[in-house]
Amino acid sequence: MALISLRVSEEEKALISKFAKFNGTGVSTMIKQIVLEAIEDQYDITAADEAHREYIKDKECYTLEEMKKRYDL
Repeated sequence: MALISLRVSEEEKALISKFAKFNGTGVSTMIKQIVLEAIEDQYDITAADEAHREYIKDKECYTLEEMKKRYDL
């Protein structure tokens, strides 16, 4: 497993440690979860923005039933 170092002040370290303890997890696990969630959130935002841009260009949309019929589902 790879190791990533993070430089923080003593005050930041104390805050991070308290937050991890409050959530019943270790600092590394908590930071990993937060970073991965942020990446996933950003990916979702980017995908939603792209879908919205496509919708604005076309403005054609279909109901779930229409899509099922269209794709024989």
